Amino acid sequence: MFSTAEPLPVSPENLSFDQVRLQFARIVPGDASRGLVPYYHFRILIADGTDVGHINFRVGETEHIRLCRACRL
Repeated sequence: MFSTAEPLPVSPENLSFDQVRLQFARIVPGDASRGLVPYYHFRILIADGTDVGHINFRVGETEHIRLCRACRL
């Protein structure tokens, strides 16, 4: 299980591929009592800078994440 005492890896400011760029927005803390791990929140931008959405990358592992991952294999 993820320990909230462990430091999170540093997030890259921007990730891009072709016409799409992910721009780091913030880290959202987890809540161990609810089984939630922290996540990185990124905005999705297209080449002209238009914001077209967001994506979250969870950092850590809980029983729920392990079970869901096994279901998708």
